[in-house]
Amino acid sequence: MKISSFKQYIPLIVLGFNALSAQIIIFRELISVFNGNELVTGILLANWLIITAMGSYIGKLRIKQKCKSLFLFLSLLILIVIPIITTFLINYLKNIIFMPGISLGIYQIIFISFIILFPFCFLAGFLFPFLSDYIKFHNTKDPVILAYGYESIGSMLGGIIFNFILVYFMPTFKILSILMAINIMALIYYFATLHLKYAITLVFLLIIPFYFLFFKDIDFKARSFLFPNQKIITFADTPYGNIVVTESAGQINFYENNIVLFHTENNLYNEEIVHFAMLQHKKPEQILLVSGGINDLEKEIFKYDIKNIDYIEINPYLIDFYLDFFKEKSFQKTRFIKSDLRYYIDTTTKKYDVIILNLPEPVTLQLNRFYTFEFFYQLKKVTNNNAIVIFGLPPTVNYISSQSKLLNSTIYNTCKNFFQNITIISGAKNYFIMSDSIISLDIAKMVTEKGITNHFVNSYYIDDLLLKNRSNYILQNIDDSVPYNKDYKPICYKQQISIWLSQFHKRYNFSMILLGLLILFMIIFSKPINIGIFSTGLTAASLELLIINGFQITYGNIHHNIGIIFLLFMAGLAIATIFIENNLIKNPEKQFIYNQFILAFYSVIAIILISSIKPPSFQYFKILYFLLAFFTGILTGLQFATANRISSASIINKAGILYSADTIGSAIGSLLVSLVLLPKFGFLLTGLSVGGLNILIGIFLLLFLKLKN
Repeated sequence: MKISSFKQYIPLIVLGFNALSAQIIIFRELISVFNGNELVTGILLANWLIITAMGSYIGKLRIKQKCKSLFLFLSLLILIVIPIITTFLINYLKNIIFMPGISLGIYQIIFISFIILFPFCFLAGFLFPFLSDYIKFHNTKDPVILAYGYESIGSMLGGIIFNFILVYFMPTFKILSILMAINIMALIYYFATLHLKYAITLVFLLIIPFYFLFFKDIDFKARSFLFPNQKIITFADTPYGNIVVTESAGQINFYENNIVLFHTENNLYNEEIVHFAMLQHKKPEQILLVSGGINDLEKEIFKYDIKNIDYIEINPYLIDFYLDFFKEKSFQKTRFIKSDLRYYIDTTTKKYDVIILNLPEPVTLQLNRFYTFEFFYQLKKVTNNNAIVIFGLPPTVNYISSQSKLLNSTIYNTCKNFFQNITIISGAKNYFIMSDSIISLDIAKMVTEKGITNHFVNSYYIDDLLLKNRSNYILQNIDDSVPYNKDYKPICYKQQISIWLSQFHKRYNFSMILLGLLILFMIIFSKPINIGIFSTGLTAASLELLIINGFQITYGNIHHNIGIIFLLFMAGLAIATIFIENNLIKNPEKQFIYNQFILAFYSVIAIILISSIKPPSFQYFKILYFLLAFFTGILTGLQFATANRISSASIINKAGILYSADTIGSAIGSLLVSLVLLPKFGFLLTGLSVGGLNILIGIFLLLFLKLKN
């Protein structure tokens, strides 16, 4: 039975809708469980794309005509249910399979995430060639191009609903219940005229699971599996990450993405980071405190005669948590600032006597932006004369590893451009204390002279001579030749990856691994058209990551805007494949080669534009990132549509091969940028490398065309 022109595309829209929304939710859970950084994110994305490509390639197998409707019904139903089961199992199995508190090695992360992602990704990949072949009976236009375009429209819808509506109001399983309801209602509408019994079945399948997921507190139960022997007080899924507050033996713990941010009763650390800085200033009055929780730190700061504390968080949603949790307090001298730190220090006219940067080490590109040359340049402008700035890095105690030496040296060399004196005090962390005035290491003596009562920072706990010896030891291991850390050349991020990997006593030569994968997949997709699509997928993924990371460096961790970037990329794909390709593609073979050189030129222009924006920048510069994402989608969609025109294979075969080549290219591009090029070479050289690859592929295609003629 034939159906309306729009209705026939509903399965493709459902496929795209599920692919993007499920990816966002499952990635959030896996990153939280794996304590993830961009390295982990790159691995997850690569596994997602590789498994999807496997499904697409296997999807060339034909389903018997009489079984197609039943297969479509069951496949889409399973596709809707899998994210719910997967999300629950991620939380449930983490502390059953692995001991709580144990960091997973990189091979464990690769293997476990591959197994977890396989059911959904393989089925989603398999359905693309199947649906491309399935819709050919209802439309005279090329089904593969239509499938690519309408799947992109589904992804757009999934992104809009998730990023701009659900993520602000609901926890994970309630979001999953809403997404399930939307999907099932779309399928009821689709099957109502084709197979009424399928539609009736879906009605019953909708009511019971929706009630159970939406009205029962599944989120609380799932979170409790991740925190054994702790009582969960409250939790919330925010656009910046998952926040959980727990209680254990009277201690209150604040977690973000399963990583402890801080906890109460941490007197040693609180005293050190506050008093090591405050003691250096003769009259500290204006204090800027960045992150770490306000309650316990405020107690230590108020031991001095201060006028005001300005408090700012990386995740502004945490401030509401603090105010709600400590609602009995007045915070009369504390002003809470809900803004990106870099934007605030670039725009404020206020100046400070002491700045306490209570931040994690630069284990991600998001955190790296607070340890760069550009950041300290901005920070220096908000300091009064003889102001004190303090932050901490992981402690080295009596031994400094080669990785720790590089990290300390990089940040020391970066900071010395702006402060005349820098001292590193060894304690619970390596505390960097910076000022244009003299810095004293007579900590115990100064505490006694000021008459301040502390549990740890006092003459009974601290030996000033030992403190000086340890400080000298660290400073003697500073290598002056190590280059600065910069926004668009994140050296510290690369070093933190090395430190993280060194915990597992293994060396991972990602460059050689990825080069081997690149060669292997180019051999597998050895036909010129497949190599061109492979490189297009690689370029699209590379540019998307550069755009997203560039946006993050410029404007901070603003996830809903990053969601816009994904949506505009998908919009570009949809517009190019559905509305533009007929008008632009007259000579497919020549156009395919031209597109490759256009991608090369575009990659270079895009990275030059991104690198030229200095953070924090004017809000209207966001439009540039949005336009770059949109045009990346258009160029990617045009190249896919052009390749489809050239291919003489059957619909199901070319859908399976081209889609898998595109997806594998995206996987390699994601790994190449996030694990090798970006941390090692920075933004500019990464963009130039991607452009250079497209030039080489374009020359190869040009030579092939000449040989063919």
